[in-house]
Amino acid sequence: MMADCSILCAIKAGRLFLALSLLAAAAGFAHAQAAQQTRIAQPAAAENRRAVVQISSHYYTPRRGTEERRAIMDAARVPVSAAIGKTVIFTVSVLRSDGDWAYLQAEPRNPDGSALDWSATRFADDWAMDAMSDVIMVLLRRSGGGYQVVDYVVGPTDVHWYGWLGQYGLPEALFHGG
Repeated sequence: MMADCSILCAIKAGRLFLALSLLAAAAGFAHAQAAQQTRIAQPAAAENRRAVVQISSHYYTPRRGTEERRAIMDAARVPVSAAIGKTVIFTVSVLRSDGDWAYLQAEPRNPDGSALDWSATRFADDWAMDAMSDVIMVLLRRSGGGYQVVDYVVGPTDVHWYGWLGQYGLPEALFHGG
């Protein structure tokens, strides 16, 4: 009971690392120190460093407005827009990178931010039969000064990136923070 109060107090105080440590101790984990503190890295003054939201010790989410995020979005937009048949923007649900590889999971939207009318695309039949999702998944790799799309899928109904683990020798941690 005391641990529950301590955890709640730590969360309210914005001490995520402390809350995670208390949770780990309350659950009886022997290695509570394995919980990692989530923190926001300050924008770097040096040009070659990235402003990021730190997710783990190795993977991060490029922040809005950074060159890296813009390069990822622009690269992903090319094949996705071509596949859908219209220019799109993305509502991002997952964006993770290790500086070399990047993974984007998002909902494509019209340039004005409104929902895409899938019935007006080449996916109309699949959409009408509820045989697809409104999600795109894009795997990218750094190339020169930008990113290159390695693989992508429009409208997956499963965890499509799971096949990319073996196909490209990538760790699961690139695709989700869990």
